[in-house]
Amino acid sequence: MAILYLNGGNAAISSAFPGSSVSFGDGKKEAQAVVDDLNAKGGIRGRKLQPHFVPVNAQDSNDVGLQKACQGAVQDYHPIVIFSMFNLAEGLSVCAKKYGVLLLDVALGAGDDQLYTDAPDIAFSPTQITRNREQTLVLGLAHAAGQLKSGKTVGILVQGDDPLYDRVSKRTIEPLLKSYGVTPLVQTISSGADTNGINAAILKFSSSNVDTVVFSLGNGGIPEVLFMQSAEQQQYRPAYLMGDSTDTNFVGGSAPPNQIKRISGAGTYPLANVRSDQYPSSVGEKACLALMNKAIGGYNDRYTSLTATLYCELGKVFAFVGNTVTGSLTPASWAAAYHRLGTQYQPVTTFGTDFVPRRTDGARGYRTLAYGASCSCITYTSPVRKLS
Repeated sequence: MAILYLNGGNAAISSAFPGSSVSFGDGKKEAQAVVDDLNAKGGIRGRKLQPHFVPVNAQDSNDVGLQKACQGAVQDYHPIVIFSMFNLAEGLSVCAKKYGVLLLDVALGAGDDQLYTDAPDIAFSPTQITRNREQTLVLGLAHAAGQLKSGKTVGILVQGDDPLYDRVSKRTIEPLLKSYGVTPLVQTISSGADTNGINAAILKFSSSNVDTVVFSLGNGGIPEVLFMQSAEQQQYRPAYLMGDSTDTNFVGGSAPPNQIKRISGAGTYPLANVRSDQYPSSVGEKACLALMNKAIGGYNDRYTSLTATLYCELGKVFAFVGNTVTGSLTPASWAAAYHRLGTQYQPVTTFGTDFVPRRTDGARGYRTLAYGASCSCITYTSPVRKLS
């Protein structure tokens, strides 16, 4: 198995947002702790897991960089599976399909429908929903609540350095808005750090009387915060419709208060959605944190490290499904077993899962979220509801 881990994440965050409480742990140590725990319990069907670690520098954690990391891992180690805690990028799934290696991705942002369709039974996000399903959920709830009335114009900010973001806009966000009688106004930025593009988009939205903004971006909430910081400077305060991939927890702790008060949406992923005091640890998360404290130490909650629970999930789901395989463990046999398990798997990072035929994104529940005045934070505003 090959395990991708982030190198230099904390330095990158500190450079962009001095004083930020966001922290990436030592991914190599965290993943090793998970592998050691699984091997101590017998591995998979009695066979010990043999990890090979592949560093990905923070500045290379994009479409091109992740594709190179995948290619290097395959050429050097010939793994059955690659573990990735990076947002699923086009290059990563293309690489996995080309070499026929199983790709398990547990991150803050899943891929779009096209990535999973192009790499059937190769690319899996077992505890997430695709970005298309995420936008369908968020926009559908907003429409039902009267936030997307016919005749209004909604701004869409799209990141241009990976084709999946544009696909999500063109195939899901824009058609949905048009079906509601809403006019989409799309602005594209070259990357998550394109402040000139962000300022141009704010000017366009503001001058066009746009009072609601939707994002199709990567980089874990960073461009959303940059947008809101610039918008606040210009006294532009639209409503924001957001979900898992926009990392409302990070945005809620980093953007100006008058901006975060305008956020609403829905999420399936507490790590990306709300502060730890707004959602208690599940049984799986408690077990993960206990494992990390025993092996490394210093883990207080899910935000001590943004990567720890992701590695726990990757190892746990790979072993859970792998132990049900009959015959040799291969990408094909693992995929076949996955689709038979339904709701049996108890996850670490989401509310529940449903592993069904023809889907490789497995989250099955969501909660609505919005700014809460009592905590001055983003908080859940509904119980867990079943995804359609």
